[in-house]
Amino acid sequence: MRDPLSFTPVHALLEQRDTQAWSSYWQASGKEDNDFITFYPAYIAALVDRIKDSGAKRAFVLHKDRALFLAGFLAAIQAGIPVVFPPLDAPGLLQDIFEPGDGLLTDQENLSSIAPLFISMIEVEGDVQTRVRFERLNPLEALITFYTSGSMGTPKAIQKTLKNLEEEIGMLEEMWGAQDKGPPFLSTVSHQHIYGLLFSLLWPVCAGYPIRSHTLSYWEDVLREEDKEIYVISSPSHLSRYPSFMGEREKRNIKAVFSSGGPLSFEAAQETQAYLGTCPIEVYGSTETGGIAYRQQLRKEELWTKFRNIEFSLGEEGRLCVKSPYLPRDVPYQTEDRVLLESDHRFHLLGRADRIVKVEGKRVCLLEIEGRLQDLEDIQEAAVLLLDTLHRDELGAVLVLSEEGQEKLASLGKATFVRDLRKRLSPYFEAVTLPRKWRFVSELPLSQQGKRVRLLLKDCFVEGTEC
Repeated sequence: MRDPLSFTPVHALLEQRDTQAWSSYWQASGKEDNDFITFYPAYIAALVDRIKDSGAKRAFVLHKDRALFLAGFLAAIQAGIPVVFPPLDAPGLLQDIFEPGDGLLTDQENLSSIAPLFISMIEVEGDVQTRVRFERLNPLEALITFYTSGSMGTPKAIQKTLKNLEEEIGMLEEMWGAQDKGPPFLSTVSHQHIYGLLFSLLWPVCAGYPIRSHTLSYWEDVLREEDKEIYVISSPSHLSRYPSFMGEREKRNIKAVFSSGGPLSFEAAQETQAYLGTCPIEVYGSTETGGIAYRQQLRKEELWTKFRNIEFSLGEEGRLCVKSPYLPRDVPYQTEDRVLLESDHRFHLLGRADRIVKVEGKRVCLLEIEGRLQDLEDIQEAAVLLLDTLHRDELGAVLVLSEEGQEKLASLGKATFVRDLRKRLSPYFEAVTLPRKWRFVSELPLSQQGKRVRLLLKDCFVEGTEC
């Protein structure tokens, strides 16, 4: 067994990790190839030169492979420019958030036509014979921008310093680290978002754990590790749907299962305990705040416990107000989540006070979907709501059609018309967040005060009723 690597913050990785150390990370990725390992520091150095030569003012990083994504991230901060992590590679969304002078660092050549500056991550060469020297980084000066849905329905930029991320990574290792650093990290969630970035990439890299470089979509792939314990980084959408063969497995090699992106149902937590042999650790937080609290649902109505370095209080309408070292400025942040405090460190989570909801663990703004629908010539008015269904979170759309829309619906039929609507929304949203149920009405149901009422809209989706 190799000697465990000492914990190294992100800003010191290039300076302190040698070739042997880098090889430790990718043992669980099928990247034991010596050429790749030897070339890795030189590859990063070559990317640094390519970024500087481009003149980019910011670097968007997109790559499905964690080893190469990390190379792009480290190269960008080494080049001294802010890094941007777009939530997905949808061309429509990227065009909305690109600014002049932005560089897109990716292997996806199909995106070259929409990027202000395209910086390819393929066919990059470096001198592997020369020892590469990197400059020492200041984590307070390295800036990282995430994008998330804003309350007004447009993508909202959330900027953090590298120091903010490093504070959280250190807490994760303190809370749940393994002494021998042997368990590999496997993930069913993308590293493009802050949860996946921290849990499935930066935490294991800084602490020296092996990493599976690609996101795994199927439980068969996750459970293929038979000779060691593993960390599983997952989400409610994966932990709420297990294939039938899971109940037949006898061997459990799971050290810990993490879930974030929305509360996990008690039933799903118990299924995970039964199938994987451990109750999932749920982490509550947001892109803005980072991790706020955690829980394991060993019993119903389990309270959330705050991380020790988090302070909170109650704001208007019982909304949680947070003070955290993960915030970019040392000021409290008012969330849109309503809570019931049970003590100074434990609370019940009651739900959101605004119109941003979680669907399949993905945060989506209902206002944004409504706005995109109403921009179409076929739609006169649109109302979108989260439906309470038995097995999954899903959205429903209630639409008032224009004359053109009515004619198109009559001509194409509902199924084809809905497919066309979903297709026109797809450049801006992930497929799992699009409405699954659609209703077409002559006018939206309103209260006596002329306001939209969720209960009236919800009635449109009850079989045998009219709205």
